[in-house]
Amino acid sequence: LAIAAVSITAERERRFDFSVTMLETGLRIAVPAAPDATGSATGRALRALLSDATFLQVLLGLAALILAVAALIWWLERRHPGGMAARARPAHGFAHVLWWALSSLAAQAEEMPRSPLARAITVVWLFTCIALVAWFTAGLTSTATVERLRGAINGPQDLPGKRVGTVAHTTSVAYLADHFATPVGFASLEEACAALQAGTVAAVVYDAPALSYYATQPGHAPLRLIGPAFNRQAYGILFAANDPRRKRVNQALLGLREDGRYDEIYSRWFGSESGETQDR
Repeated sequence: LAIAAVSITAERERRFDFSVTMLETGLRIAVPAAPDATGSATGRALRALLSDATFLQVLLGLAALILAVAALIWWLERRHPGGMAARARPAHGFAHVLWWALSSLAAQAEEMPRSPLARAITVVWLFTCIALVAWFTAGLTSTATVERLRGAINGPQDLPGKRVGTVAHTTSVAYLADHFATPVGFASLEEACAALQAGTVAAVVYDAPALSYYATQPGHAPLRLIGPAFNRQAYGILFAANDPRRKRVNQALLGLREDGRYDEIYSRWFGSESGETQDR
C-alpha cells in the first residue's frame, strides 16, 4: 500500500483502490514573504516612485522651482504698497509667499498678488501647478497599475497567465493547466520553493498541508500563504486493485474518527480546525 499526499481521483480509482478519506484538504498558494509584497498596490507604487532616481530628481527640481517662484513674487510684492509681503519683515514675508506658492499646488491659495507683473507670473504658475499635479497623479496611477499587473497574487483568480511552480505529476499541475496558468513542474516541493525565491516562478501552488508544514520549518526562506485552501480534494491510502487488506484499513480509519483520536492527531500537526490547514 502507499501512504502519502495521494488525492483520490476518478482516473486513479480506475487503476487502483482507495481507502476511505484520511484527510480532506485542498491546494494553497505560496508567495515570497518579502517586504515589498505587503501593503496595497498604491502603497507599493508610492514606494516605487520614491525609490526612483529620476522621480527624486524631478522632485528636487520642483522644490527649486517653488523657491524661485516664491522669491520672485516676494521681491515684486514687497515693493507694492498693498502686496502680500509689503508690511512684513523680510523673513516673515518670504515665508508667507512660500506658503502661498505651496498652497497653489493644491489650489488652496487664499489670496493673490497685487502687483501687475506678479499677477502675470501667478497665471503662469497656476497653470504649471495644474500640470504638475496631473503629472504626479498619472505617475502614481500608472505605477500602481504596473504593480498590480506585475506581482500581486491574492488568490486563485490571479494565477492565470503566470508561471506557477508545483510538484510534477500531481493534481496541482492539472488544476493550473485547466485554469490558464503556466505550470512549472519540479521534482520536489523544496525545488519549487527555491525557484520561487529565485524569482523564476511567480508563486507555488501545492497541497495545503505540505505547504503549511514547509512554511513552519526552520532554515527555509520565509513564505506567505495566500487565503484558505481551494480546489477541495481528499487524500486516501492507495492499494492495488482488489487488495483484501483495504477493508481492515478502512475499519481502522473509521475507528480513529469515532473515538476522537483522529482529531487529536490532526490538531497536533495542523491546528484545531478539522479539515482545514491553519494559516501560519
